[in-house]
Amino acid sequence: MYNIVVLLGSFGGGGIERAVLNFLSNVDSQKFNFHIICFKKCGILEKDFDRLDIPIYEVVLHSWNIFYVIFLVLRYVVENKIDLIHSHSYHADVVSRIVASIAHINVVNTMHTNSSWKRRPKSMMSYFRCFVDSFTAKKFGMGFIALTESIYHFYVNKMEYPNRFWKIISNPLNFSRMHSTLVERNIVRKNLHLSGEKILIVAVGNLLRIKGHRYLLEAIHLLDRNTQNKCKFIICGEGRERKALEELIRLYKINNCVELLGYRDDIGSILSASDIFVMPSLSEGESLAILEAMSLHLPLIVTSEGGHTDFLSHQKNALIVSPGCSVELKSSLEYLIKNKDERIRLGDYAFASFNAIPIRDSIEKQLTFYSDLIENNVN
Repeated sequence: MYNIVVLLGSFGGGGIERAVLNFLSNVDSQKFNFHIICFKKCGILEKDFDRLDIPIYEVVLHSWNIFYVIFLVLRYVVENKIDLIHSHSYHADVVSRIVASIAHINVVNTMHTNSSWKRRPKSMMSYFRCFVDSFTAKKFGMGFIALTESIYHFYVNKMEYPNRFWKIISNPLNFSRMHSTLVERNIVRKNLHLSGEKILIVAVGNLLRIKGHRYLLEAIHLLDRNTQNKCKFIICGEGRERKALEELIRLYKINNCVELLGYRDDIGSILSASDIFVMPSLSEGESLAILEAMSLHLPLIVTSEGGHTDFLSHQKNALIVSPGCSVELKSSLEYLIKNKDERIRLGDYAFASFNAIPIRDSIEKQLTFYSDLIENNVN
């Protein structure tokens, strides 16, 4: 029996936390014993993680106590005879590499996205973080998982990560989240107070600046009033941008057609009742929300930044726009709102592309990677 620590920031409702939850909820292995270490034991998914019945150890991280955090994680690793640490996101990656090196155990870092601050650092802090990330990866890094080919090439070619022990493994998708909640379309729409002919357009993502929701609101504002009245736009997610987005909704006078629904645990039913899916992010990895929309035949409008461009092509199975460009978003929305046949065509091609992505064996691939690293004593 191998002991594995999963190290992450918090239990928020973002894609990283949901991917980890999907993985741990569906692992069926007698070979591994899992532990969780987090920097902040809070967030929308906290109760879901508690229900896993996996030991959870909180190590509170501040800007000034990184060395103490490394000590606490190291002590936990030694006391619990951990064989491998699997980390997610920048701070967790840095801590896990250093701890694994000191403890002489294996480490895996999942690279979820080619983050915008790594691609185009704009401040001294961003440059410093890039240096620390790249240095610790070269010096102490061991096993790496990239969600897509483009993310792998970014880290090996641009960030100059060591080109060894890489696996390209998609995020595990919780299919029960999608299909157990697929109630009748009309019932869902009634619960959302929609008339039968309204076109429902949905965006899913935390309310953070990098998710680009302000550009979506501007694009809606640019639509003529007639087109606005044909639609209902909903944004599912929560975050610190809520007040700013509410102010923009009032400023643009689009209250009648836009609603912020907050975090929802019934995304499957909402997507099944929708007509168009929009992802206006300035930066993405392999978005779970995009994959979920594809699995439900939804036509997609997405930006050109992210791992999803590995399997989405403009006008073939999605409409792809430039990040931060409200005019392009407006044109794509207008086009799909007015063309039902095109919505159906793009949705069908998106579904076909989804079926070609190797998602269903993601968990088994991760477990095999753990075994390979540990049993071959890579460290």
